[in-house]
Amino acid sequence: MHTRTEAAQLLLLLTWMSPAFPTGAFAYSHGLEWAIANGDVADTAHLILWISDLLTRGSGWNDAVLFA
Repeated sequence: MHTRTEAAQLLLLLTWMSPAFPTGAFAYSHGLEWAIANGDVADTAHLILWISDLLTRGSGWNDAVLFA
């Protein structure tokens, strides 16, 4: 029965990590669409910096910590 509880908790965590929960794909993309429309990400160099920051300082790092 303990394993069943752990599986339910894991399912809840994975649901929270879903791009569909509850704010949709815009939140999952970290607002990249807005940054492009706003001119903050205008070329490949800016995109690389954006992604690098996500992986080292943003939610990419948080996800890595949680999954570890």
